Amino acid sequence: MVAWVLGLLVPVHVPAASAAWALSTAFALVLLAPARHPLARRLALFGAAVAWAATVMALDLEARLPEARSGDDFTVTGEVAALPEDNGRLTRLVLDVDTIDPALPRRPERMRLSWYGEAPVVRAGERWRLRVRLKRPRGFMNPVRFDYEAWLTRRGISATGYIHGGERLAAAAGVAGWRGRLAGTLATRLGGGGDGAAVVRALLVGDRRGISGDLWKTLRTLGVTHLVAISGLHIGLVAGLAGLLSAALWRRVPAFARRWPASVAGALCGMSAALAYAAAAGFSLPTRRALVMAAVVAGALLWRRRPSRWRGLTLAATAVLTPDPWASLSPGFWLSFGAVALILLAWRPGRRRLGGALRVQIAVTAGLTPLLLHSFGAFSWVSAPVNLIAVPLTGLLIVPGAFLAAAADAVWPAGHVLTAFAAVLDTVLTAAAWLAERITMVRPGPLAPAFWPLLGAAGGIALLPRGFPGRWLTLALAGLALTAPSPPRPALKVTFVEVGQGAATVVETRRHVLVFDTGPRWGAGASAARYSLVPYLRGHGVSTIDRLVVSHADADHAGGLAAVRRAVAVDRLVSGEPGETGGSPCRAGQSWRWDGVTFRMLAPVETGRSGNAASCVLVVDTGRHRVLLTGDLVAADEPAVAARIRSPVDVLQVGHHGSATSTTPGLLRAARPRLAVISAGYDNRYGLPAPAVVARLARCGARVVNLAESGAVTVRETGAGAWWVRRERPARRRLYHERPHGVQAGRQNRYDSGRLGDRPDNGGGKTCGNWSRPAAG
Repeated sequence: MVAWVLGLLVPVHVPAASAAWALSTAFALVLLAPARHPLARRLALFGAAVAWAATVMALDLEARLPEARSGDDFTVTGEVAALPEDNGRLTRLVLDVDTIDPALPRRPERMRLSWYGEAPVVRAGERWRLRVRLKRPRGFMNPVRFDYEAWLTRRGISATGYIHGGERLAAAAGVAGWRGRLAGTLATRLGGGGDGAAVVRALLVGDRRGISGDLWKTLRTLGVTHLVAISGLHIGLVAGLAGLLSAALWRRVPAFARRWPASVAGALCGMSAALAYAAAAGFSLPTRRALVMAAVVAGALLWRRRPSRWRGLTLAATAVLTPDPWASLSPGFWLSFGAVALILLAWRPGRRRLGGALRVQIAVTAGLTPLLLHSFGAFSWVSAPVNLIAVPLTGLLIVPGAFLAAAADAVWPAGHVLTAFAAVLDTVLTAAAWLAERITMVRPGPLAPAFWPLLGAAGGIALLPRGFPGRWLTLALAGLALTAPSPPRPALKVTFVEVGQGAATVVETRRHVLVFDTGPRWGAGASAARYSLVPYLRGHGVSTIDRLVVSHADADHAGGLAAVRRAVAVDRLVSGEPGETGGSPCRAGQSWRWDGVTFRMLAPVETGRSGNAASCVLVVDTGRHRVLLTGDLVAADEPAVAARIRSPVDVLQVGHHGSATSTTPGLLRAARPRLAVISAGYDNRYGLPAPAVVARLARCGARVVNLAESGAVTVRETGAGAWWVRRERPARRRLYHERPHGVQAGRQNRYDSGRLGDRPDNGGGKTCGNWSRPAAG
């Protein structure tokens, strides 16, 4: 069964570039099925699991909206599958689709839709007919941990879009409708409430819509976010309490006890309670795992057999992954199963309860820390002691208290009981917030290359049987992993972050960081920086930006300024429109030098300008290589900038997102770029980049890349002066990611991981107006 589970993981996580040979090899292993050797049979089972998972994945991906129909309007009918999110300005819902018009070869089965403005009240379980504009699932591809496309995939989303209008066809029904009614009843009983009321709703029906951003921050800082989600811990508690209570009552009725043993009645009642609670939580991943494990325990009681500790965990993984291989994309999958595995490893029957609980908590915290680092780039150093108090408090008081309060309200309307319980929780959460303000999350930044090998070796030795010689090496190897130095920064590294229809660039020298623009602002106060630029900075260990340059105040360049300043410290802010953004003005002639790298402002010539004409223009020069950042530089100002360019540039950030109002032949004759980076949104309404600009750049011999197609682009100069370029989408792509595309007449540009040599080759000549040069190398 372990071979089956491992096989289910392969197609989901194999890189797309090597998927063909990896899947072919796995399929070939199925031919070993007739063999009698146990190893051959396990390999055959592994290959069969790979084939099964690949088939399920192919069918799911085939249901995605066809790329040719992305941006089209449709009329769809279906059922609202989950609790809708409504912040007053925007309603988001998930729709399980029944019909779609115009028809498609295969209709998307689930959509995530946004309803802007004054939308009607939408409830889970209702059936609607909606007029929608759909897009194929796609997200930014940046060197950050959050992957929006993976997030959509593991939720079964085949299309995204927004709603023009619609009509309700039927009232709420089914499990989703029941869950929605429960959530609505709780919201009514608790009133507006505060954080305590939000936690009660989260614990009882998995409704986390009311949890504020500040509360999430507090819970993350303390390492207890798992306690406000209906997890395996809560399912186990409910099943155990229901089973014990029902068994005790069953024994008091002799007629019942003679007919069925109390243990059987307790097992059945416990499973029924667990199933109802999991349904209230929407059958989330941790609840599905807990249900299977509870079923194993219940089955053992029914058949009077003692279950294997590991068999239940393996059965749970099989039951979760076989129908849904995408489940392993969720960090919760690894954290959930990892926590149970660590508990099974650390628990020693017969030990003192307090000592055993302490041992288990330390093992879980230490074991999950690497997973937290890998998934989120941070962990809470107080997680172990806080959880040692919070887990018993939640399990013995908060969860039972919430259920008793809800039960009292169900028997007799007693909203004041729930309200009083929520008020008690408010006090607890206020104390938690006070503690969290005095604690800082550990964000180590880029890890040493030896970190994971050393930590893996430490974990392997820790799993050796007790008494095995050399187990003391566990602590030594773990200490080496934690103290290994991080990789040094290159002489120059420039990352063009994908932020949609906007721009954001991070320039790193050995000891300094400059950010040029912060990406666009979205509706409802959100911005692209929250999901792209800020995670990049945190993931790379940037706690202070030495200089933040906002080229001008347009929303697509300055929209993420507030989000960036909330997340990291800014030593100095420079802007083309300081009156709008704050900071000091940028102006041609300004220059400074960091770690052997020279920074020079080429525009604007004068202060007091506004809009695109105020754009800061910056050249970054290592002596060997140069990068030119242009903001929204307009054609009228390009001759003045061209006159200040002293040497050809290696990389040009194409002005105004590839608009035809910028990037004139005069600028290109002066810059002579080898690589041209366009920061435009995927399938944007402006039709950017303009075909004329792309053709002009190609005639000049520049290789053109659009972030919307390639994901983030990183260029770096190593200590030896080599110049490397990486496109994030081709480098990171898995089978569920959208394919990268070229921008030059559909031709793929082959330079994602290769070296751009210092010397151009002598291929056919390229012309840029009246200037010619050899093709770029």
